[in-house]
Amino acid sequence: MRQSIKAAGLASLLLLSLTDLSAEPLVKGFFVEKLPANSLSQALAPGKGLVLAHVLNQSQEAITTGNYQVGVQIEDKGNIKTYSLSPKDSITPGALKTFRMAVPIDGIDKKTGSFKVFSRINGITTWSEKYSFLQGLQSSNSKNGVTTLFTEAPSPDEYGVIGKEVPFENQSSNSNNTLKSSSKKKNDSDLNKTKVDENKVALNNIDSTKVQKSNESKKEVVDSTKVAVSNAKDKANETLKKVDETNNKAKVVASEAKSEAIRKINPSEFKKLRTMDEELIIYVVKNGDTLKSISENYYGTASKERTIADLNFIEKSSSIRVGEEIIVEVRPLSKSKS
Repeated sequence: MRQSIKAAGLASLLLLSLTDLSAEPLVKGFFVEKLPANSLSQALAPGKGLVLAHVLNQSQEAITTGNYQVGVQIEDKGNIKTYSLSPKDSITPGALKTFRMAVPIDGIDKKTGSFKVFSRINGITTWSEKYSFLQGLQSSNSKNGVTTLFTEAPSPDEYGVIGKEVPFENQSSNSNNTLKSSSKKKNDSDLNKTKVDENKVALNNIDSTKVQKSNESKKEVVDSTKVAVSNAKDKANETLKKVDETNNKAKVVASEAKSEAIRKINPSEFKKLRTMDEELIIYVVKNGDTLKSISENYYGTASKERTIADLNFIEKSSSIRVGEEIIVEVRPLSKSKS
């Protein structure tokens, strides 16, 4: 199935792996006018389109519930309308969260209208680029002023395993060249720094050998001892750090194993829907189900009841209906399970 995906600065998201993170959040957006007829996701209400707002927390502190909002601003024929929501979940440092917002699009001229998504954290608003409803990110690089990417969504094989994504058709080799160039510059910079450090050590050694007097020789011995002690401490600290990392990984694996053990998941009850960069886990409501029981069934705990409600814009837990498809989890593709 071929899907047209609105580009939202995907290249800049990829370049994050080559640069140091800043404290300011990264905000990107996508627009989906309507879902496919055979979509497993919750259907959009008549006259509404779906805006996906992606917020990446680049700071060292968590963005906590009650201290931030996420929204979209629509501009059409000089008129500006703003819609926002206050998420119930915190965003941990380095985490990427996707927020689904169903907004009215009736009467909007898709050719001239545009939208931007934003995050408002502790009173500070961060805006994304401006997007076209029809063609994605508005840019001066392409001939028609926008950048459109296409991807081929692979079908699962007879065992239900989904293969790798087909590369973007319109993604030029410039993106790969940019990534390679950035990586090469970083490696060259590290190499130059290493050479400078080695030259400094060599010069220090030469200066040390010039010392002839007895008292200077004693000082050299003392200094060498201090360096040896310092190096030993550094190695010990590095060893302890590796031990801590190993223990933390073991704790995470044990926690995930424990969580999987207490779940009561029947794979046939949950379906998967893939977008460009995330996977949606869908559940079909059955007679007697509640958000609490669905949370216990999938997560192994009832504490995720509010998370499921927020993903589906459900205000009252009692409003779910038998046969309704609801989202129970949104996973980034890089972390999703096959």
